[in-house]
Amino acid sequence: MKTVKELSQKYNADVSGLYKKIKRNREKLSYHMQIINGVIQVDDLAAEFLIPKKQMIKEKLETQIRDSTNKYESKINYYKDKLNELEAEKEAVEKKYTDALLRIEELEQQLFLSENKSNKKVFLPKIFK
Repeated sequence: MKTVKELSQKYNADVSGLYKKIKRNREKLSYHMQIINGVIQVDDLAAEFLIPKKQMIKEKLETQIRDSTNKYESKINYYKDKLNELEAEKEAVEKKYTDALLRIEELEQQLFLSENKSNKKVFLPKIFK
């Protein structure tokens, strides 16, 4: 339940115009409004009846746009986080690859040095050529 004043602020409508519309349509709205301490409160159906359709449609569209925007922003943030995780994983794999290449190079040098000392031919597997 919303007061007439709340409706007028939410939909930028004239308060006196809303009261006049309530007075003209009192029978139709009787089951959709309450008067508590002199303040008229209306339910959603009465609000739809009282507020001009253009304003009601505009409010609904703005709400849908806001909801869609929030939905897509959360998806974008999710994918940004996922991208950052994958980039970190890629860097870790690249570091392991670089370390492995350095280790292979060290082993090749050790093999070369030991080969020169012993003057024996050592056949490298195809993986080291």
